[in-house]
Amino acid sequence: MANDLELISHGLDKLINKLQKRHPDHDFTEKSKPRRKHFCSLKNDNPKEWATDMDGNDFCIKQYKEVTEENWTIYKIKTCYAVIRTAEQKELMKKGAF
Repeated sequence: MANDLELISHGLDKLINKLQKRHPDHDFTEKSKPRRKHFCSLKNDNPKEWATDMDGNDFCIKQYKEVTEENWTIYKIKTCYAVIRTAEQKELMKKGAF
């Protein structure tokens, strides 16, 4: 099964090589920090407005309108994707730490 994944990722290897050439000082093995800032207007913990990713983190799936300053009548609908709680925080909640 690992061989199947290696066949699919050949385009990803090319992208990583290009990024490493453009940004030689950046460490690509380090995981990025999850985005915690909400871009949607409501910041509630309604379970209907969040989902769980592959790592076990709960994140916001509420959609919002992004408006440009030049023309406020034109907007794009985007999804927030802010991390509400990480997998470690969920484990601590189960143990009663929160």
